[in-house]
Amino acid sequence: MRCLVVDDDDSPRELIVRVLRRGGHRVAGAPDMAAAREYLSGEDVDVVLLDLEMPGTHGPDAIAQVREACPTARILVVSGHDDPRHVLAALEGGADGYLLKDELGEALGDALQAVRAGHAPLSPRVAAVMLRRMREKPPTGPGGQGTSKLARIRST
Repeated sequence: MRCLVVDDDDSPRELIVRVLRRGGHRVAGAPDMAAAREYLSGEDVDVVLLDLEMPGTHGPDAIAQVREACPTARILVVSGHDDPRHVLAALEGGADGYLLKDELGEALGDALQAVRAGHAPLSPRVAAVMLRRMREKPPTGPGGQGTSKLARIRST
């Protein structure tokens, strides 16, 4: 699988690159979105592993830039942020999955395969954030104002 790891922090970026290469993947790293866009202008990738917070861009902006540069790539956010604001912004902004850096461990390879297959891998703490958030806003009725996205999906 062809992957690009975009993270301004050298240590996690290099660690993820090494782990993925050991797994037999073709992997490149980029320290910022400018380098990522340059790489993506000449290479197609299957999965972009994207940190949310980098100098000059963050969250949905970074996701949109990846989508523009490589529309077919699946985007797997790899972040240290597990708060609802970051998680929801990334998922609503088009991320295909969301992993927490401190929960990667053995999950990285499985998550990479899952996101490539069209699934949406989430770290357990991120899944808990999503469940709490959904439970905070109960639906008011089919298709009505205040209806959660999940309720609208269920009603179709």
